[in-house]
Amino acid sequence: MDKEYSEYIINNWDKLPLSRLTNKLSVKPIEITSFLRKKGIIEDAHPHEIIYILENHGKMPTSEIQKNLSMSHNQLYLILKKHGKTSRVSRDNMDLKKVKAKTKWLIEEKLHFEIDDELPRNINNSHFTKNDLYDCIRFAQTEKEKDPLYKNFTAVAFLICQTYPQEFRPFQFKHSKTNKHFKGDNGKGNLINAIKWVIEKKFGYEPKSLSVIADSKYFLTTGELAYYGISAHYIKNHFSSHDKLISAILNEYDVVKKKSKLSTKELREILSQANRNTHSCQIPKCSFRGTPDIHHIVPFKSKNETKTDINCSKNLVVLCPNHHRIAEKFEWENNLNLENPDTWISSCLHFINKHDKPNTFSQVQND
Repeated sequence: MDKEYSEYIINNWDKLPLSRLTNKLSVKPIEITSFLRKKGIIEDAHPHEIIYILENHGKMPTSEIQKNLSMSHNQLYLILKKHGKTSRVSRDNMDLKKVKAKTKWLIEEKLHFEIDDELPRNINNSHFTKNDLYDCIRFAQTEKEKDPLYKNFTAVAFLICQTYPQEFRPFQFKHSKTNKHFKGDNGKGNLINAIKWVIEKKFGYEPKSLSVIADSKYFLTTGELAYYGISAHYIKNHFSSHDKLISAILNEYDVVKKKSKLSTKELREILSQANRNTHSCQIPKCSFRGTPDIHHIVPFKSKNETKTDINCSKNLVVLCPNHHRIAEKFEWENNLNLENPDTWISSCLHFINKHDKPNTFSQVQND
């Protein structure tokens, strides 16, 4: 408090109501009484101070209250005792409600941290201990061991997640590479669930959109997953490549990666890898001798209407131009078993054979 304000308070504290002083100087009542107590001008607690003590006891450490009011430990103890409170909170009478209140006070009022994704990266054990909240740490260390989710993470992770349950997950907070949560029999499932939480809560992706964005090189990058505490070290324990991780995530959402439209050359490569002949029409006895087309049984424009990759070999047939025109008339929506892509090619070929007419185009080519 500057010299001018100090002199004004000293000269007027016993002449003007406290409310007038606070309005005049735009300060809190406890700032004035604390100043007067430091100067040895007053000793007894003011009504505003008693209210402050009772409102904040259990919310902040008693040492913080004592410091803010410039009171002695004994004076604060006597006020608390008079009103049925104890000056210290033992581990035995701590509960989650009290711990959450103190944690909230520390984060928002003492440290003034934003409740955002930087908080897990910045908060640590020392913030609690330096502010006389070791009782919260001890409580968390005991309680987290009872919970299968939190037992592998820090006491600080437990405290923040319990205080802000909709905002954070324990893996966001600093933890070691030996963390068992992402290892062992349940490690893979825990890892996938953690990534799903990031996808939904942090990225805001809708499951239906995943099939069309999964090809992007910016989808689930190592860097952004590490930002949320899911390091490449844990991923490599369960997946040999990034593509396999993506496939596992898409499988969880019951969707498959739908690729963008591919060139005929790329489609031929897909068929070749599936040991399919790409040099002649698949209709038996077709006499066409040119370069055949590659036909999508379920057309590319309908790629979102099936779970199967639109460019997979089971959705492709090699046809001459004439048989390709017939295949375009195939009503796939009514004639395909969409749950069993193994039958798609035979269904399509059956339709073509049924509606085939003399291949005049092939005859012209041969003449």
